[in-house]
Amino acid sequence: MPRNRELSARKLWIAFAAHVAGTVVVDDGARTALTKRNTSLLHAGVIEVRGEFVAGDTVDVAGTDGIVFARGMVGVDAVHASAAAGRQSGDLPDGMLAELIHRDDLVVLDDK
Repeated sequence: MPRNRELSARKLWIAFAAHVAGTVVVDDGARTALTKRNTSLLHAGVIEVRGEFVAGDTVDVAGTDGIVFARGMVGVDAVHASAAAGRQSGDLPDGMLAELIHRDDLVVLDDK
């Protein structure tokens, strides 16, 4: 069924037109935060990073079941995202963004 929501042109581009360069797999807590509370994706919720991407690229966001439920533009490259996966914001190296994907750069495709 169609949903009654409007997306900006930018978010429509992220969701449906941008080239997808990789996938980030997140835990159930991160999935809930993204789908129910409209939050940014923090490194702590990341379980696995797949693919090669650079900051600004678009990636799929999948749950532990492997199903893609969101898409967004990452703030760091794949190497740094992988190294920071599962780490709390306070444990990240100086200068690293706390958010892997900022909520303004994230589109939830399936909120189940």
